[in-house]
Amino acid sequence: MKNWDAIAAWIRPRRWVAVVAGLILWSCWIGAILLGGSRFASTKFHPDEANGMTVKLDGRIALGNGETDLVGQITSIDHLAFYMPAKMIRAGRSGEIYDHDVLGALQDAEFPEGQFHGKLEAYRNPPFFALFHVPTAALPYRVSVWIWNGISFLALFLGILLLRPEKPWTTFGWTLTFMPTFTVLSYGQTSLLTFCCFALCYRLLELDRRFAAGMVASFLWLKPPLLMGLLLWWLWDRRYHRTLVGVAVGGALWLGLTYPVVTAGWNQFFAELPTNIRFDNFQWWKSHNARALWRLLFTPESAPLPTLLWAASAIVGVAVFHRVWRVARGSLPLMFGSAIWVMLWASPHTMVYEWTAALIPAILWWKHFPEHRSRLLAFIAILWVALFISTDFGHVQEIVYRSVYSMEPGPIVQVSMLAYLGVSFGLWHWIKSGSLDRNAVRPDDEPVPAG
Repeated sequence: MKNWDAIAAWIRPRRWVAVVAGLILWSCWIGAILLGGSRFASTKFHPDEANGMTVKLDGRIALGNGETDLVGQITSIDHLAFYMPAKMIRAGRSGEIYDHDVLGALQDAEFPEGQFHGKLEAYRNPPFFALFHVPTAALPYRVSVWIWNGISFLALFLGILLLRPEKPWTTFGWTLTFMPTFTVLSYGQTSLLTFCCFALCYRLLELDRRFAAGMVASFLWLKPPLLMGLLLWWLWDRRYHRTLVGVAVGGALWLGLTYPVVTAGWNQFFAELPTNIRFDNFQWWKSHNARALWRLLFTPESAPLPTLLWAASAIVGVAVFHRVWRVARGSLPLMFGSAIWVMLWASPHTMVYEWTAALIPAILWWKHFPEHRSRLLAFIAILWVALFISTDFGHVQEIVYRSVYSMEPGPIVQVSMLAYLGVSFGLWHWIKSGSLDRNAVRPDDEPVPAG
């Protein structure tokens, strides 16, 4: 522990770096939106006989309406993938929400001419999730997007309260410095809702409400890969079979209650499901999992090697997770956090904003294993830095290939996944070391209460 204490002692006085980095991120984003009404036609240098060269900006500075930022980019643009299908449902067109030609045309028409032309924010979730956005779809996009950004902030704080850290407001502040948290809001995604769902599920398990926990977890059917780690754990452990039943019943209810409302939408969803499952035409440097690691490193031309390596990596990850379960199945905080940890690695679709789920193990383990906080602080710092730089570093590598070398992108290193592997090795060494004996019980006993 002395080495970890020394590392933690080096990190603690430098935590201000995270605060400053977070403030810069949020200030630049919010500032750019506030100045969304500003337009600079050009920047010119004009000679001044008295003072030499001076700079004159041709344009104007004005406050925007919250819909676009300083460079004309639409605010939290991914929200359009939920807003427009909900608007179509309101108009009785649920059967077309997976028709990309129709959806793209309506999204284009939502904004001034040329602002969104030739783009598409596709909807790939089940129809029941679009229904959540129907109330705000009656409002202009700029109003809807900020309502949902507000809901995301609320979900983040509520999720933290459900996990019951020692200092919830301090925890909330630190989560805002985490790059994935920032991307949820700036991209317009919904991952903080799933974060809150994970937290509520954990709290119900903590209260021994296992069926209810499964019912809550069924909300994650909106992105089924998010359930992978939890389902494996609950399948292995007979004490949680009631939770599995809750997941199944909840999923059936989502389908049964919403099918009469959006029948055409569900029919089209099932018809398009094989195509959606195979979808891989996205910016891979925004994805952080084993699949992206190998896809970026070997490029698509080396197929099927990246897919085979991803499958092998996922199997190894699941096998290690099973070993964790055998060693410490009696610790609810450890198992719940580990279920999320393996999901982030083995899932076929883990975008940067979905890494907000990693806040769950960070908060739980920090709370329940205080004697190991030096070690945990080192792991958190490594992943914080890696995820802060990895997405943009991957993009820069792609730009260098195309702009400097005039070629299609070659091997791209996904820094986040190298950090993940290093931290995972450290976590496994920690778990199997036996230092968690007081948090584990015999396999046939009930889990130790998390509180």
